[in-house]
Amino acid sequence: MVGFSVLKYAKKKRKFVKYSETKQLRMAVISLLLAGVTLATSTFCWFTTKISVGKTNDNKGIVFETDNGLRMNDVEKSLEHLLDNAFLIPASSVDGRNIYFPADGTDFSTTTEAMTFRNANSGDKNFYYLQYDFYLTAEEDDTSIYIKNGNDTSDNRPFTDICFHSEVNKPASERTKSRAIRAAIYYDGIKDNKPIVFNTQNRSVTTDAVDTIDRTDGSFMATSVQTSVSFKDYMYGKKILATLDRGETRRFSLIIWIEGTDENCTSDLIGETIDMKIDFTTSWDFTDDIIFQDNTQNNSIKTLLNDNPGYTLVLDYSNTEKNIDSHYFTMYKYKENGVHNDKWIAKIPRNAVNDIEFRIVDENNEPVTSGGITYRWKVNEFNRSTLNRYSSTKYIADGYKAFSGANTPYGHWYDGEIEEGGEGRDDGDNGVNDDDW
Repeated sequence: MVGFSVLKYAKKKRKFVKYSETKQLRMAVISLLLAGVTLATSTFCWFTTKISVGKTNDNKGIVFETDNGLRMNDVEKSLEHLLDNAFLIPASSVDGRNIYFPADGTDFSTTTEAMTFRNANSGDKNFYYLQYDFYLTAEEDDTSIYIKNGNDTSDNRPFTDICFHSEVNKPASERTKSRAIRAAIYYDGIKDNKPIVFNTQNRSVTTDAVDTIDRTDGSFMATSVQTSVSFKDYMYGKKILATLDRGETRRFSLIIWIEGTDENCTSDLIGETIDMKIDFTTSWDFTDDIIFQDNTQNNSIKTLLNDNPGYTLVLDYSNTEKNIDSHYFTMYKYKENGVHNDKWIAKIPRNAVNDIEFRIVDENNEPVTSGGITYRWKVNEFNRSTLNRYSSTKYIADGYKAFSGANTPYGHWYDGEIEEGGEGRDDGDNGVNDDDW
């Protein structure tokens, strides 16, 4: 079993380190948290020399918890399978799909070009590298998935972190051994069918990984650039891992390997343990409370809803780019000091800011028309659109006007600034129409 390093474009050669058959490579995954879904495991270990000599395992079980708009189903109890079988040896892969191991035997060389390799096979999965497969199902439309970051109050570490246990308390810039670890995330429908590769640092890293070998004898043929990124690149407010709609299910895979072409993959890794914690979060961890206020004469909206128990006030949200067509969020009575007066509330994803209107619907989810008024709020008193809320979280229903010959409800968004009634602007905005109207 070897650590290995490819010949860089500058043709700087690095020596291969052949591990002694009497030494052991020991690694352990301590905990794995996924997707607003928590998978808690105790430490488990695997041992190997050139020929496997066994493993110890003090696993105490796995716990699943779900919240924040996601449900998870694991595939074939793969974590249990991993606990029973896995240990890691150095490998190389551009993106976690095609993984190559040095061929067994005595033909190791000082350069990658002179080595022979073999493709990973089904027997290597969760034995020489890790692959956890699972399904995620969204409970609401526009459920965007991110990497959760920040500090875990239990140990003051980021929610998502991966490193060798001996470097847990070191900043990322000093975790030299851990730089050889790679994690890839893949799911059905991922853009360009390319997994996202992560490293243990706070920056992007390029590595020349084994890409092509001769199918007949396993001899090396070519490398390609492996680009790995920081977990922080996919935290909320930055890049999105995936977006699911209500009821949509996708299969995900998390792949972990030790990148042998990384210059930090040396014999110093022998006996190390991996401490890993990966936590996905969703846009539903980042929601806004939207308030709808009845400011009409005699609170006519409240009266209509009270007199018709089959009617419901909803927030209607669409997003053509994400194939969301008229998704209803029910507005619930908003109580202040235990009393409901003239306000309703709903939680929506913070990134749902456009194409929003309010409706009163009947038992068939059809907009209600009563007294010549169709109860849909999407314009202000000047018949300008209020479909975009921007950063506002409060909508005030003002009254009814005849637009194009029909009585129409109108209202405006309010963001907390002083309004100049009738002008549709806030003080100090240089005359630019904003999200109050």
